[in-house]
Amino acid sequence: MNPSSTVLFAAVALVSSLSATALAAATCPAPAFNAAHKRQIPKKKPNQTVFAEAVRQMVNLSRCQNNLPALKAAPRLIKAASLHSKSMAKTKNFSHTSTNPRLRTLKERAKKAEVKYRFLAENIALMARFQFTTGTAFSIVDRANCQFKDPSTGQLIAAHSYASLASQVVTGWMNSPGHRQNILSTKVGKTGAALAFEGSNDTCGQYYMTQVFSN
Repeated sequence: MNPSSTVLFAAVALVSSLSATALAAATCPAPAFNAAHKRQIPKKKPNQTVFAEAVRQMVNLSRCQNNLPALKAAPRLIKAASLHSKSMAKTKNFSHTSTNPRLRTLKERAKKAEVKYRFLAENIALMARFQFTTGTAFSIVDRANCQFKDPSTGQLIAAHSYASLASQVVTGWMNSPGHRQNILSTKVGKTGAALAFEGSNDTCGQYYMTQVFSN
């Protein structure tokens, strides 16, 4: 076979795929973040429902762009996600397996939250409280007062809002094959997400996040 023909065929297939994706993206509405979603996340008692909705909207945008139906909100899945996020933050154990002997597995957490299911999946993430850009340097202005600066703009870096954190975490998950597979699964129809704050690191804290999916 002529190698140039093979390369040309691959290039045409890639262009065709990109065009289909671009067409789907053009017909998908942007997330409808409201004032609550745009509020800065408090370190204590964050609003799990607001965060879960922001994550769901971002996930549904990705699903729409891949011609998949939207996921419905599920309060019991938010509870299951919250159980795990709080456990991870308390123990600083970033893992799908909890150190809590009664809630070690996703199935045990789902049972505790009274989730009825035939299929379950889970994504977790750990991200800074502030809107640092991955791979980009920042300078410390006043660590005690949690002031950090972007050297390229000279502007102070803001703490995350519900919307900004949801956008960042879903983007990260979509760039990870296993997490992307859960988000784009055809086996799921519902989702819930939650976060918990842990403040012992050098940049004024971080969020442990969990998203649970079910049929």
